[in-house]
Amino acid sequence: MIVHLNGWPGVGKYTVGKIVAERLGARFLDNHTLLNIAIALTDRGTPAYYELATKTRDLAFDAILKLPSSEPVVMTGVVASGGSSDFLVDNWRAILALAERRKCCVYSIVLSCSEEENVRRMGNEAREAHRKKRKPELLAELLRARQLINDGATASIEIDNTDLSPETCADAIVAWLREITTTN
Repeated sequence: MIVHLNGWPGVGKYTVGKIVAERLGARFLDNHTLLNIAIALTDRGTPAYYELATKTRDLAFDAILKLPSSEPVVMTGVVASGGSSDFLVDNWRAILALAERRKCCVYSIVLSCSEEENVRRMGNEAREAHRKKRKPELLAELLRARQLINDGATASIEIDNTDLSPETCADAIVAWLREITTTN
């Protein structure tokens, strides 16, 4: 099983994803683990950036293919259409292809929170340690220009975590996963 947490920057994908992975006994691969090499060595948004980020992703996905197919993997990332690049949609297609090659399901969880809470969370200084953007104007631009997607997932759910602790949100995800995987 691949569990993918989708949502705008600052919504809590990393924090909630780590807890979900721990509770499922899963591997955890957040999008910045993949992107930070390209962020460190190229200029964001350039062809060199996208090339390096894609190569890094492909290496990581090759490693996932070597894991037992019964071992769950929890991933995070923004999956959205629109904007000037197809990079986010291409990453989603790569995740779906990975699941097909692993012969497993992809469960998509779209996390959201109020725009005010999202802006507050984006301002958290701890984001810098992961090379995450902290500019509220980025969120406004994303909301204006892009649409979150999860087409092709085996099953999906949207969770507004504005008033949820990361632990409570993770509990809701794990409960949903257990329910959906026992009924399929």
